[in-house]
Amino acid sequence: MGRYKSNPDYDALVLSRRLMDSLVHDYNSPGSGEAVPGTGKMQITKLAKKHNISVLKVRKLLVSAGALKSEKAIQIHRLKAEGKSVSEIVKITGLSRASINSYLPYSKIIYKMEEVSPNAIRMKRHREKVKAERGDVVLIPALQRVSVPRWEVTNIIRAVPRGKLILEQQIEEILEAIHGPFELNGPSHEIIAGWPLPPNHIVLKRGGYVRDGEDQKLLEERFKLEQVGENFKVVDYKKYLVSNSEMIQFRRFITTCSVKY
Repeated sequence: MGRYKSNPDYDALVLSRRLMDSLVHDYNSPGSGEAVPGTGKMQITKLAKKHNISVLKVRKLLVSAGALKSEKAIQIHRLKAEGKSVSEIVKITGLSRASINSYLPYSKIIYKMEEVSPNAIRMKRHREKVKAERGDVVLIPALQRVSVPRWEVTNIIRAVPRGKLILEQQIEEILEAIHGPFELNGPSHEIIAGWPLPPNHIVLKRGGYVRDGEDQKLLEERFKLEQVGENFKVVDYKKYLVSNSEMIQFRRFITTCSVKY
């Protein structure tokens, strides 16, 4: 599912490459007292401190760039190429699972970059708020939040195409993409008379799980469900998810549809 980017200049792939290139440059060009004796390469601990990221992540980035070729890295790559699992390599080398993973290259984009995504910013604010409530830090005043009527949530649900699904967390992401930091106010769709929802229940919980009592509605719409413990989950739910960017096209409908109480 493609996600709508509230910051159009945020490009994870470009930023990943920029971070990797910077690390490789510093690794190959250490300053005075920063090099490992006999190698001419910068000490990884100093490199990690300079870029404010963990030693394990620095190692993984250098491996991904092909810049780190230690005996240990070569051994782990060989074992992996032979079909050994991480658990098997742990037993053979005596290294921890985290260390083994740090010697294996990234298969996807790098997440620790000089710029972060809107979702990462929200997570950081939440952590700061929790720390402040514990008395660990002084809470920095939050950005002013826009008051958003709750019926906009209903409009998002109504705008989802028939046969598509949407996650609860997507609704929040879409509202924030439209309004910025927000808080919901006013009546919800449950008390708006004559305002029908789509015939299928298209809102799922995180992980594709069905909200309580809504499994029959999804079955009527011919979605396949699997039981996980006491809960139901839509099979292959990700291929049915509507993208955030697609929903943003309904911005006018979401924010201006008339309401009758």
